[in-house]
Amino acid sequence: MSYTVRALEKSDRETWSALFRAYLHFYEVDPSTDHMDRVWDWIFDPNNDFWCVLAIAQSGHPIGLAHYQLMHNTLTGKMTCYLADLFVDPEQRGQGVGRHLIDEVLSIAKGKDLPTVDWLTEETNHAGRRLYDT
Repeated sequence: MSYTVRALEKSDRETWSALFRAYLHFYEVDPSTDHMDRVWDWIFDPNNDFWCVLAIAQSGHPIGLAHYQLMHNTLTGKMTCYLADLFVDPEQRGQGVGRHLIDEVLSIAKGKDLPTVDWLTEETNHAGRRLYDT
């Protein structure tokens, strides 16, 4: 499958909403309109260090997203990048999309001179944990 990974744009609201709702559904969270609006606003607030990249299939169909942000690391005394959310459409998993999204965030962090990218996931998310462990 051919796809691209790129920064979220304001024109991507519908695309992002579909992916983010599926992500929240995976974690059994029922988002309110307020919730969705608040996260969307974080992404585009120039005073908020919170961003999103999308994976888009050649057909234009959204297949994945990653939210990431700056975070204070008290152990190093430096800022780090925190991968807040990673989601790939279940029908597209196993094709390298998640790895590509992570690599994009790693590249962005390196470009910002951030020493690490950190993340957490549920203990029961075995597929996600296998990906993160690589």
